[in-house]
Amino acid sequence: PHVVEVALHRPDKLNACSPELFDALTDIFTGLLRDDDAYVVVLRGEGKHFCAGLDLAATQDMFSKRKSDPARASLEMRQIIDRFQKPCALLAKLPQATIASVQGACVGAGVDLASACDMRYCAADAKFFKEVDIGLAADLGSLHRMPLVTGNMSWVRELAFTGRQFGAEEALRFGFVSHVAKDESACREAVYSLARTIAAKSPVAVRATKEMCEYAEGHGPEECLSYVRTLNSAMLQTDDMPVAA
Repeated sequence: PHVVEVALHRPDKLNACSPELFDALTDIFTGLLRDDDAYVVVLRGEGKHFCAGLDLAATQDMFSKRKSDPARASLEMRQIIDRFQKPCALLAKLPQATIASVQGACVGAGVDLASACDMRYCAADAKFFKEVDIGLAADLGSLHRMPLVTGNMSWVRELAFTGRQFGAEEALRFGFVSHVAKDESACREAVYSLARTIAAKSPVAVRATKEMCEYAEGHGPEECLSYVRTLNSAMLQTDDMPVAA
């Protein structure tokens, strides 16, 4: 109970992100913003791979259009990029604890989605790839979220500039994932064990903790202490505390 699974379900396309998939994720995450009964969200990919990145075939027409006025073309392209950014931005701001369960290939947009989650577990066969090899800079959020996650800008920039893949062991060593399982089944089992543990906690405590973690990403210690004093002046009045005691 209280655990919601969101699955990328295009296994025939290796769960590549089409415009329709981006829109579906936006709708789902928008709904979860208002779902008080959901305490934990698990994001996974159906089939052998987590996500093969942007579906280039499905987006080719969108990117190949050429207008005579470069300014108007740029405005239209900004709207397209904003459409694709929305799922990652919403996922990062969900009030629930979020866990990515990664197996197989995790490419481009898949890395963006995974990095927008609070926690990442992966199978031993996981391989992560960045976007530079297809001629673009990552624009869905991973270039600023991965340094926050790993605390290692040198490593992130190496990956971003070269586009080289990194595997499960390297992801664990640099802190991008916090657990590596032997295979996809074991990874999902570990993810759901974690999800059930978190879901058993007070939702008030989980949501307040999530809010503070997000706030801390952009503020110093004194600001965080001031913020949590205000936050907990309300949250400490919950009936969940006597129950926990």
